[in-house]
Amino acid sequence: MDAVLSEPVSARIFPTSGKSTEKKRASRQLLTPDAGHKRLRFLSAGNVETLNGNVGTGNRIRDRIREARRKSRVRGLLQSNTSEEGMSDRIDRKKLYDLVWSEPISTLAEKFGYSDVGLSKLCKRHGIPLPARGHWARIQAGQKLRQPPLPAAKAGQDGLALKPLPDAERHSRAAQKAQSAAVRHSISADAVVRDTEKLHPLARGARRRLRQKDSRVDPKQLRYAPKEVLDIEVTPGSIDRATSIASAVLVALEKLGATVLVDRDKGRTVLALMDTQLRIKISEHVARSDHQATVAEQRAVERDRNNIRWGSGTVEYPHIPRHDFTPTGLLTITASGWPHRSWRDTRRTPLEQRLGEVVAGILSLAEEVRDREQTEARKKAEHECKVQRYEREMARRTEERAAYRQLRLDAKRWVAANELRAYLRAVGSVAALHGTDSNELAEWIGWASRKADWLDPTVLVSDAILDAPQPEKPRSWYW
Repeated sequence: MDAVLSEPVSARIFPTSGKSTEKKRASRQLLTPDAGHKRLRFLSAGNVETLNGNVGTGNRIRDRIREARRKSRVRGLLQSNTSEEGMSDRIDRKKLYDLVWSEPISTLAEKFGYSDVGLSKLCKRHGIPLPARGHWARIQAGQKLRQPPLPAAKAGQDGLALKPLPDAERHSRAAQKAQSAAVRHSISADAVVRDTEKLHPLARGARRRLRQKDSRVDPKQLRYAPKEVLDIEVTPGSIDRATSIASAVLVALEKLGATVLVDRDKGRTVLALMDTQLRIKISEHVARSDHQATVAEQRAVERDRNNIRWGSGTVEYPHIPRHDFTPTGLLTITASGWPHRSWRDTRRTPLEQRLGEVVAGILSLAEEVRDREQTEARKKAEHECKVQRYEREMARRTEERAAYRQLRLDAKRWVAANELRAYLRAVGSVAALHGTDSNELAEWIGWASRKADWLDPTVLVSDAILDAPQPEKPRSWYW
């Protein structure tokens, strides 16, 4: 490469005669956007001016140099926040400002695990100006645009904690996005079948059950039987379409490893996949409007008011509904977990054309719910360990305090026992001195000595009276 750089630029890009393979290769390497820093410095030192004879090539090289500088600057900003152990936990406000003006925010957001909208909101909260719409397209076109300076931080805008995603997690998210895109494009509206016999078994059973007249019907004219079949809640005119869509979704999910169950006890349809469970439901939106009482309804009310019928203590009047409900045919698929997501018909795009989006969204939701559950389980386990550690420490402290209190009590009893013995010796000495010794005094001194021994914790004796069980108090003779 040094040999290549030692040649004049014009000789390598515009050779006068006999373009050799080596010179062609050198020309292509010069136009490579990820060229080395040495060649970049060489070209940026003023040698590009020799290319003015060919404006298109010169502009292209300048664009490549500008792109290489930008990428190098972004790598430097990210690496400046990376330690030997891994990514730093913090990128300050100034460095984030440099980053958002170094590459498109949609590309930068992926490196931090944000959406472009989320990262834009974060920048706005911290007073970081953002490039205007079309900024990077104009830069690619060779325009020089003014970059507004970073304003002084206001109160609360300095505390910015932003951590770039590790490469492994970033690659994992990219793989998930690619998988989601593949699923989204693999399912089309042709997957929706109308023939009852070709439906998924659960969808076929739901269609037959909801068509029966004894299906539960609410005031909105919605039919449903969640404790028997799939959780589908639609008007009679939408039964076939809802079950066909449900069949297409279930077939696609089962191909991806999911299992569909009808929980008859709780009355819901459960989707088990990715070590978690989601509740799935299809419902129809019913338009509500104020009910205008008809002449017949008003006459019926007046007639019954004038002819009150007394039955079993109640008075019954004709009921006039407050609202009318009109089927719209607009269906909604809801996948419930924490969080939950839903997809609904629009006037322009029916659910049949969004099946790939629905299935990919359910997979993404299941993964999010699973990750949340695993995180919560880990936090719960950590909390339980902390609670157990706390309880052990508190039990140890309680035992230690009890042992200390017993120690103090034993010491007091030992002192009291020795005081009793000293007192008894003094009593015996005085009695001997005055000649008042008697058998009665000797018995009393013996009794008192035994009490002192019982009180002394260093003497293992028991007292027949004080250590005996507490006698039971007699009950009243009357009862």
